[in-house]
Amino acid sequence: MAVNAKKIAVYVLVVFALYVIITDPAKAADYVQIGFEGISDAAKAIGEFMTWVANGGQELTQSRPGVRMIRHLVLFKLNEGVDRDDPRVRQGYEAFRALPGTIDEIRHWELGWNVSDRPIAYDFAINSAFDDADALRRYVEHPDHQAGVALWREFSTWVIADYEF
Repeated sequence: MAVNAKKIAVYVLVVFALYVIITDPAKAADYVQIGFEGISDAAKAIGEFMTWVANGGQELTQSRPGVRMIRHLVLFKLNEGVDRDDPRVRQGYEAFRALPGTIDEIRHWELGWNVSDRPIAYDFAINSAFDDADALRRYVEHPDHQAGVALWREFSTWVIADYEF
């Protein structure tokens, strides 16, 4: 009986969707946009939950509620002839991997090697978050961060993007 009810509900939904598409395409487009926004919001919530899990259950919180956080993205390209097995690269990786344990301003930290074989792809990425622009500045100026930058400067180039979220 429950299976038939599900089939009827799906049938009614399909008929309604087709009716709206045929009689009012603009309204149908609005419904599609609402649906995509809902899916986007759900994906964002899942991403935030997975970040929370990855951080060991620690909240991604701001020290000043109401102020938007700063996302700091860095994409690295290894110099010609350098690969990720190079001892300098391994040392640079370890230096950046250790930063969340030494720099208090870091609220979120992910790093990883590119898995794409596309020619335009960068080799390595860091995705991090900070309470605000001042926290990001303190992170950038921190001696441990500067030491990591000095290592990576020897074998790579990079681009960054910082934005509020």
